[in-house]
Amino acid sequence: MLRVFVILILLGCQFWQNDARGFKPSEYVDHTYDSFFELERVQEQINLAEFDQELLEAALYFETCRVRDEHGLRMPSYSSALNKTSSRYAQLMVDFDFFSHFNPYKTSRSSLRERIADSKLDLDPVAENLAMTHVYNLELESAYHPMLTDSSTMSGPMLYVDLSTKQEVRLLTYKQLAQRTLAQWMASPRHRMIILNRIYTHLGCGVSLEVDNIGSATIPMIKSVQHFGAELPSGRLYTSY
Repeated sequence: MLRVFVILILLGCQFWQNDARGFKPSEYVDHTYDSFFELERVQEQINLAEFDQELLEAALYFETCRVRDEHGLRMPSYSSALNKTSSRYAQLMVDFDFFSHFNPYKTSRSSLRERIADSKLDLDPVAENLAMTHVYNLELESAYHPMLTDSSTMSGPMLYVDLSTKQEVRLLTYKQLAQRTLAQWMASPRHRMIILNRIYTHLGCGVSLEVDNIGSATIPMIKSVQHFGAELPSGRLYTSY
């Protein structure tokens, strides 16, 4: 009897651990951006072997809300449908190795408006932001040098050295990666204009990890997608590029 009780406890612990990963759509309404970024798992260094896609997507959403609030704008409602369309497009860009607002591989969903149509939401206008960001604490334009942790056997995980500082670069946390991605967008006038456009009422963010393999000489990247949409009052017209 005692053995069965111990096994049940262990199984319960395993279920709790599994439940701690990811970020469910129902959890978005339970958090403000402040409470979300206080979560321990958001502040953990990213583990490439156990990359938490849903958690980073949530981090991008809440960081976008924080930035809009900082500029006196209403925070967009979370859209699970736009979460799905943006996540699907991020994965397509990784699978087919491209980075563009135009999808050359799926002609039926080549444009943004066609991709948003999958959401089954009546949204107009719509907008899309794309970004590529290193998972390591390294700027996109920085030069780096890959090094095997065990050069004698030519095996082991890969380390990356920033050639400008001669220091090993570390993996970012989920919070840091979301902040860096938003900083990239905000530094671009076109992307910034979309993020700070008060017309948009709904947002979903998607990401995909691009890595040849764990230990590759090519530094891993995240391809991120924001899908914005607006529900306008009847009779009101608005044109977006």
